[in-house]
Amino acid sequence: MDDGFRITAELTDSFNREIEDRIHSGIPTTFTFYLYFKRMRWYWDNKVLAKIVYQHSVTYDTLRKKYKVIIQKKGQSEPISITTTDSAEEMRRLMNAFEGELQISIDRKSLRSKQHYISLEASLETNKLPEPFDTLLFFMSSDFETKTHRQFLPIGDSD
Repeated sequence: MDDGFRITAELTDSFNREIEDRIHSGIPTTFTFYLYFKRMRWYWDNKVLAKIVYQHSVTYDTLRKKYKVIIQKKGQSEPISITTTDSAEEMRRLMNAFEGELQISIDRKSLRSKQHYISLEASLETNKLPEPFDTLLFFMSSDFETKTHRQFLPIGDSD
């Protein structure tokens, strides 16, 4: 039986001064969201039954002073949405707001007999500066220490 889940979430405290400075200097920045459907197992790591990856990327045009936010599923050529804005607040909202769908193929009997859950993880990636700036500005690090937050949502039978 085919089923799916629609998941909405919002990142909090995801932007700090250093990340915003990098965006404003024109460095493309991506939040990658990993959405999993898992079955709990007591004897081994939990089993991943379905997985999908979404990316929220932002680039800042320093001449026009506009942000371009692209939201897409990883591996698909067509983005879900492309938004251009001059508002930093709207850019943060678009980057932090997650909406995704996860399609699974599992029967209801299996859902009742075993514990399943959905896990959503987010990570930050910054791209390298375009040539020749990556060589000239070699001292600018692209590594950020970010905290990982996980929230497990139990899946039950809604008969």
